[in-house]
Amino acid sequence: MKKIILLVTIACLFSLTATAQRRYSARYNYTTVGFNVGTFNYMGDLNPKTTRTSIALDRTSWGIGADITFKVAKNIRLRSILYYGRIKGDDRSAADPNDDKAIFRYARNLHFRNALIELGEHIIYDFRPGKGRFYRRAMVVPYIFTGISVVYSNPKARTPEDLGNKWVALRPLHTENQKYGPFTIAIPMGGGVRFKVSDRLDVALEASMRYTFSDHLDDVSGNYANIDELGSDLAKRMYNRTAELTSRFNNKERDMARVTAVLGGISNENGYNRLTGMGMAGDTRGLSKDKDVFLSVNVHVNYVIGIQRYRPRSRK
Repeated sequence: MKKIILLVTIACLFSLTATAQRRYSARYNYTTVGFNVGTFNYMGDLNPKTTRTSIALDRTSWGIGADITFKVAKNIRLRSILYYGRIKGDDRSAADPNDDKAIFRYARNLHFRNALIELGEHIIYDFRPGKGRFYRRAMVVPYIFTGISVVYSNPKARTPEDLGNKWVALRPLHTENQKYGPFTIAIPMGGGVRFKVSDRLDVALEASMRYTFSDHLDDVSGNYANIDELGSDLAKRMYNRTAELTSRFNNKERDMARVTAVLGGISNENGYNRLTGMGMAGDTRGLSKDKDVFLSVNVHVNYVIGIQRYRPRSRK
């Protein structure tokens, strides 16, 4: 279904842009370059609640970016972007052990952080059209946008304390005995308000969501693997963290009395500890049908380049 949405989105973008360009005078086109700073968050398997729209505000991270934008029609802009931002999640912090709907996620005790790099193309629709040359643009312009992006992802987690409490990449470990690549496609959808500060300078406040084609931004997707099929000792220690007394994300103790009362005590499987009632091969670890989403709220600063203010020639 998402592949169909992707193809339809791309087709609509090219059709809309081509139509708009034919109807707009090229002398009114201009280019801006800019940068942005803001916040990143995510929605996925380590949400505070079971709903997909739940986010953990205390897990908000920072992000930065750069862009170049081309005004190609009265209401249409094309933007090329490069963003860098971090997302993170932690079962201990997000899930309430006293909530019967959350106890399994609390007991799962997984965490991650991920430094995302996004390269994308956006088509922006301005609700207030331009009125000629760049210096005559509106003072306040609300807008929406969509597009397509390629996102580089590298989820990491901390090792148990006896293994050094170090951040290690999870993708090479195949913690669910699944292979996935470092890149995914994302469909951005968002909007904002742009303010004209001077003839050449704009500032905008923007919010957006990236709907990715991956369920591995957090390295949590399907079921617990068969421990005998995992390829290394480190993978066997990282795939199931249910028996650990702390969350290695922030080194805080867990409510193990509550966890063991619901899910049983700690048992040993082939030399590796786990909760008796959780983490057997085939048990649910994540929900693969729901793909991961990340969000950003940014302040953009853009500057008009490569064009001079029009001055009519005086008659002699």
